[in-house]
Amino acid sequence: MTEPTIYVPLGLCVAYVAWRFFAPSFFMNRELARHARMDTQREHERARLMEALAALLASRYHARFLSR
Repeated sequence: MTEPTIYVPLGLCVAYVAWRFFAPSFFMNRELARHARMDTQREHERARLMEALAALLASRYHARFLSR
């Protein structure tokens, strides 16, 4: 293995094997993080809507109660 030209294909082969081994977990972790951010945003929007709905229902209830 003293011939330096063998190191180029050998390096490419090692890089390919490393890519095939590490790339799926990298992309999977990135997708999981993206879904976690989307879930957090969805929960935040849901909480905001529930607060608005609670305020609306409370104001309607108080208006109905005070009109009697």
